[in-house]
Amino acid sequence: MRRTAVLAAVLLLGAREGEAKTRVGLAPLSIPMSVRQMGMGEMGMGGTDVLRSWANPALLVDQTTKGEAALGGHSLFAGESTTANVGLGWKPAHWLAAGVLVGYNTLSVPEVDATGAETAKSLGQDTYSVGIVGAAGTGLLNVGLAIKMAGESVDGESAGGIALDAGLTLGTPTFRIGASLRNMGPSVWESGGTEPVKEAMPLEVRTGMAAQIWKLGVGAELAAPSGRQASLGAGVEYWLTSHLGLRAGAAGIGGDGGMRITAGLTGVYRGINLDYALGTHELGISNRVAVSYAFWGPAQARPAIDWKALRFKLNYSVEKSPEDSAKAEEAAAKTETTAEKAAEEPARKPEPVESSREKPVAGGINLAVLDLTPQGVSASDASVITDMIRGALVKTGAVNVVEKQNMDKILAEQAFQQTGCTTEECAIKMGKLLNVQRIMVGSFGKLLDKYMVNVRVVNVETGKVVYADSAGGRTTENLEDQLTSLAERVARKLR
Repeated sequence: MRRTAVLAAVLLLGAREGEAKTRVGLAPLSIPMSVRQMGMGEMGMGGTDVLRSWANPALLVDQTTKGEAALGGHSLFAGESTTANVGLGWKPAHWLAAGVLVGYNTLSVPEVDATGAETAKSLGQDTYSVGIVGAAGTGLLNVGLAIKMAGESVDGESAGGIALDAGLTLGTPTFRIGASLRNMGPSVWESGGTEPVKEAMPLEVRTGMAAQIWKLGVGAELAAPSGRQASLGAGVEYWLTSHLGLRAGAAGIGGDGGMRITAGLTGVYRGINLDYALGTHELGISNRVAVSYAFWGPAQARPAIDWKALRFKLNYSVEKSPEDSAKAEEAAAKTETTAEKAAEEPARKPEPVESSREKPVAGGINLAVLDLTPQGVSASDASVITDMIRGALVKTGAVNVVEKQNMDKILAEQAFQQTGCTTEECAIKMGKLLNVQRIMVGSFGKLLDKYMVNVRVVNVETGKVVYADSAGGRTTENLEDQLTSLAERVARKLR
């Protein structure tokens, strides 16, 4: 067991030999799989990448795409320790997710004799883990469970077992708290040696919180493994653009191994994410890299909760009297009878509406806003965002926005096919038919967990783009505020 003790001392950062004799040595199970997690001070909360669910299974249901595959690895102790991780997540519905996680770690160190001198032999340790994860939730409350098999082989001696991880998260996308209980299960077994030892996997409790303020994310998490000092990890993440994110943090605060400084970055291009992180260590610098790919498009969006309507319904149900309830039921019955009679009457033809084009109003430019092109989102969602932009432009009072219904009627009279009109040349033809000076085109899509709107304003007479701008937000509320600012900028340009 002397050789196992030396190896465990390296892995556990200074563990005493007496402790190592009773410890199986599954320390790599506590190493984060996620490179993004490592860059943010090894805190699991505050992210949605599939490898992060190794720290808390409930995080998997926050996955922003229907499918995600990730491959990661790291090097430590000048290459003497290497790790490879694989993750696969699938989200068939907005409230349900499943995944598979696989981790492998190998370590090779020189053997030492009784005097502490290195011998010609090397000691090796191989640690593996395989987990199946399931998660479900409404977004406000998510729960997850992982069943995993883990084991190790140390210089001819082996150990292995099965364990469970359970986790939950509570809150909104802007502020969330979470907790997980890891490595619950029966004892593991060790073969070889004169005194076989049976011992449970190292139990670990993790609790944390994270907040997201537009492009900035912050958080902290406390890890309390059994038999060791609890430690705190904290980190910050900032997205310079939708394609580049930066991270920094501190891990192991107050723990046995001392504080470790971490940093990292992520580059995003067409669903491909390249992550890098490094961390200080008393035995050297740890470098980690991961690449992941998001496929099958954005995950089905969770139904939005109308808090104002819910609050009104609750207040009304509390304040109304029994007489009010009776009146409401009577009114509902009358409404139903009226609807039935209306259905029996022959349908009346709508009154003809006089055809007319939008006339310029003094002091303003006539502007038509075409429906945004959906990119990874539904056409109905793109139409809603377009209406929000029209409304925000109208509120500025600086431009004359063609009303959607009139625009459709004029184009229908001219037998102009709007479907498929996504080019600027087509938009110019449409603008001339509508008799406007400017026309706005653009797109609406979702990249990772951020909504993006890109618009261009085209001069109908010259065909030149006179203004281009964009807006983005991680929540619909945040996006609405950004669209208001976007409309004000457009109005100032066209004023």
